[in-house]
Amino acid sequence: MEPPELDRLTKELSLRNRLQDALLVFSRSLSASLILETALESLCMEVTALFGVRRTSIWIHDREARTLSLAASSDPREIAGTPPVPTGTDSLMARGLRIDAPEVSGSGDAQSLIMSLRGWRRALGTLVIEGEPREVERALFVDLSADLSRQLSVGLERQVVLEERILAAEGQGQLRNRLAQTEKLASLGEFVAGIAHQINNPLQGVLGHLELLIDAPAAAPVRSELQRIHNDANHARTIVQNMLTFTGTRRAARQPIDVHDVVEQTIAMRRAARHRGGVEIVHRPGPDLPRVLGDASHLQQALLNILVNAEQAIAAAPGDGHITVTTRTAGELVTIEIRDSGPGIEPAVLSRIFEPFFTTKPAGEGTGLGLAITQGIVQAHGGSITAASSPQGTVFTIAFPAASDKVGATGPPS
Repeated sequence: MEPPELDRLTKELSLRNRLQDALLVFSRSLSASLILETALESLCMEVTALFGVRRTSIWIHDREARTLSLAASSDPREIAGTPPVPTGTDSLMARGLRIDAPEVSGSGDAQSLIMSLRGWRRALGTLVIEGEPREVERALFVDLSADLSRQLSVGLERQVVLEERILAAEGQGQLRNRLAQTEKLASLGEFVAGIAHQINNPLQGVLGHLELLIDAPAAAPVRSELQRIHNDANHARTIVQNMLTFTGTRRAARQPIDVHDVVEQTIAMRRAARHRGGVEIVHRPGPDLPRVLGDASHLQQALLNILVNAEQAIAAAPGDGHITVTTRTAGELVTIEIRDSGPGIEPAVLSRIFEPFFTTKPAGEGTGLGLAITQGIVQAHGGSITAASSPQGTVFTIAFPAASDKVGATGPPS
């Protein structure tokens, strides 16, 4: 064998060995960290140095969005400012997704090699190598690039399959959790309905006898006390009826409601508690607010749950705080915004606050049902509720479909 041929073969073998080493490092890095972008970036750096080219980049295919996104590059500055590329365009990256063999275009520093990254029955992305190689002949460069794309595709396919299996397992776990919560709520509903029916029967008798006593001439000296007892018993009956409605045993009455009145009555119920806790509640009513169709006592309960949570959040932070309740119209909707000055809710907790039985309070101090019931009441009225939070506080926004008639603002802010 002639010395020049021996030198060529020796150099080719060295390049192939270095390429295999780079792919081995990529595979080990991916297995150790499961962070695809980091492993791909190291591979891009090694390939650029191996071939002596200007830049190497790897684009990953998003099948749902039908785009290619830059996942790694030997020039890290390129990643931050590069938008996704639609697969239907004639760009290098999009064209590379559709070819079966390496394609070289241009010359010199403007030369580009593109190669499809393919898995089993799916397109994974595109390998792009820019610049004319200085360390290898063109034919060998194309052959090594094809080998690189094949082996890289195997590694990417394994990662995609692993991620799909992880997501499937997480989805099954979430489904099991939802089923468990549904079973808990069903059991709770049966339990509450049974208690409510047991309380409701004697309560009706108490109310009937009180009405007879109030009208009796001999009760004149204590009529005011009897009336107070009757009012409290009637309030207890309303609570029982709400429990029955919550469990589905009794349908809520629907009639036009003045949202301003509901808000004012709810704030009045918390007057004593908020003064003890150093919390100021301000109502900012919007003008010409349409009525909404619903049950006033249920909406009051929904607002009350949010106000109590806000007061407790403010109490957990140093100093006094305030809660602002703003009512306004937004197109065909009536919105109620409850904003507090508490410490906010962690993102991991915020995503779960409407889950039944989820609570961050110590055992025995919370049932985890308050906001779940609030969401149920709002949705039963055809509305929606969302929450947003920051270290400066939390905002709950409730929106209801507006009825046809309007009401004015109920005076100045309270």
